[in-house]
Amino acid sequence: MPDGSVPVDIWGHTKAVPGADDPILTINWKARREGVDDYRHLQFLGQEAARSDRDPQIVEEVSNWFESLKGLVPWQDISSRWHLLVPENNDFDAMDFFDPYPQVTVEKHDQVRRKAADFILRLHSRTGTT
Repeated sequence: MPDGSVPVDIWGHTKAVPGADDPILTINWKARREGVDDYRHLQFLGQEAARSDRDPQIVEEVSNWFESLKGLVPWQDISSRWHLLVPENNDFDAMDFFDPYPQVTVEKHDQVRRKAADFILRLHSRTGTT
């Protein structure tokens, strides 16, 4: 709008809105950013564990932990709830209101993040690299 204000209905369809000095990031934007960060940390852990100079015992722990993480996601439930992701009006922003993993709490996310960081530090401490 000419005065810089943003209509309320726009908030659900955007990732950031104009602010007085800088863009105002929405929860939608921040959640996506955290998801990318989480993915990159787990990807980094996997790459580090795959290095040939890593302690085999820790590598096995990482592998078992990655396997256990798969149990957090009820894939069969998601596919049966897929119709909730694509509303009749094809408003794909509605997907932001679909919680595919209600059993994965904020505390569980934090626990996964701490465990990944711990594994990365352990892998590096056993080879003397940082």
